[in-house]
Amino acid sequence: MVIEFSRITPAFLENMAKGKMKTKLPLHLLRKGGMKENEIADLVSRITEKEPNTETTEEDTYRLDLTGKILFIDELRGIQNLQAPKLMISEGRLRLGTVINGQAFEIEIIGTPSIITTTTLAALEDPEFENRVLPLQIDESKEQTGRVVQFQAIGYEDPSADLTRHKRLKAITYLIKKLNPYDVANPYAAKIAEDYPKKNIEARRDYPKLMNLVKVLTYLNQDNRILAKKGLDLVLVATEEDNKNISILAKGPLQESLTGLSEKEQKILDLEGWNLGAMTVPEVYSKVHSEVRRGEQWVRDHVNRLVDEGYLRESDVSKKPYKYVKETLQPEQLKIELGDKPILEEWAAKCGYVVIHTENRGSLSHPKMSDWDESKPKSSPNPEFGDEMLPAGRFGDDMSPDGLPPLYNESMGTRACLHCHTVFPDDLAWKNHLDTMPRKDP
Repeated sequence: MVIEFSRITPAFLENMAKGKMKTKLPLHLLRKGGMKENEIADLVSRITEKEPNTETTEEDTYRLDLTGKILFIDELRGIQNLQAPKLMISEGRLRLGTVINGQAFEIEIIGTPSIITTTTLAALEDPEFENRVLPLQIDESKEQTGRVVQFQAIGYEDPSADLTRHKRLKAITYLIKKLNPYDVANPYAAKIAEDYPKKNIEARRDYPKLMNLVKVLTYLNQDNRILAKKGLDLVLVATEEDNKNISILAKGPLQESLTGLSEKEQKILDLEGWNLGAMTVPEVYSKVHSEVRRGEQWVRDHVNRLVDEGYLRESDVSKKPYKYVKETLQPEQLKIELGDKPILEEWAAKCGYVVIHTENRGSLSHPKMSDWDESKPKSSPNPEFGDEMLPAGRFGDDMSPDGLPPLYNESMGTRACLHCHTVFPDDLAWKNHLDTMPRKDP
C-alpha cells in the first residue's frame, strides 16, 4: 500500500507502469516457486521485447493503477519534478507516449495516490503544487517538545518489545475491513459553501478538500451514523459534529492555503511593533523569538514570504539591515458557522431522501464481520474474476475453546487462541493450552 522513496527522478512516475510490467511479475512468480529462472527470463523477453515492424496494439500499452496507494517521499526536494504529481492530483492519471527500441508505446498511470512528504522550506517553491495539498505545520511549542521527549524516554527506560502493538494493528485492520462501501451526504455542505471565503481562487480547490475530509470522518464512524435512502441508493449522513470537528482540524492548513499565511507567520504579522513603524528582521526576531523559537534565518525567510504575499512591504533597502512595514492588506479568515437550526429533515425533503434512523437500520445494514474473518476466502476461486484465494487452513487443526479453528500463521508456524489471544510457537504448547481450558462442543 505504501510506496516509499528518498528521491524520484523527473520521469519516474511516468514510467512506473513499464517498470512494473518488466520486473515485478517475474519476481512475484519466482517467490511463489512456480517458475524456474530460465522460464522467468523467457517470460521477461516475451513481455518486454516486441517484434520489429509490427503495429502498436492494445498489448503495447503499459498500465498501472495507484488508487488507494500512498506515495511517501522523505523530503520534498527529492521530487525533482513536481509536474507529474500535480497532474495526478488534478487529473487522476498520467499518460505518456514514448518510443522503446524504435516502437511506439503508451504508458498510463491511473488513480490519485495520497502523496506525503516533508520540508523545512518557509514556502513551497511551486505554489501550484502547494494549493493542491494540505500543508500541515508541526507544533514547535515547549509543551509539545516536552511530550515528545517524554515519549522518547519510554523507549530508553524499557527497551523490551511492545506486546500491545499486534493488538493495535489488528484493531485497525478490523476497523477498515468491516467498513461498508457507502457514499456520504453532507446536509451542511450548502451552508458551509455560502460562508466559505471566496476572495482567492484557491477556494475552488480548498472547499472540496474540506468536504472530502468530512466524508472520511463520517465514513470511518459509519456504525454511529444514520442512513438515508433515495431509490436504491443508501448514503451515510454527515452530522453537525463531523463538520465542526473537521473545521477545527483543517482550519490551519486551509487558512494557510487560502491566505498564504501559516500560524507562525500570522504571529509575525500580529506583532505590535508594526504599529510603531518600520522594523528590521533582527527586530522582528527579538519580538517573536519567544513564540516561534526558531533562528533569525527562519524569521528572515518568512518575512520574505510575507512580502511576496503582499502583507509586508520593503520600506528602506538602501542599506542593511533592510526595513519593512506592514501593508493594509488583511488575510481572509476561515470562519465556519453552522448555526443552531437542525436541518436534517429540511435537507431530506430538498434532496428527496428518506432518513433511516438507527432503530430502523437492522434490516438494511450489512452483517458485521468476525474479528478473525481473514481465515475465510475473500474472492472467487477463479482468478479471472478476482484475487487468488487465500490458503486454506491445515486439515486436523484443533479447535479453540470457543469451538472455532485457531488462527494459523503459515510463515511463522504459530497458532493463536481465539479465546485469550495467546500466541503459541509450536503444536505441543498449543495442545497443553487446550488441556487447561474448558472446551465447548464445536
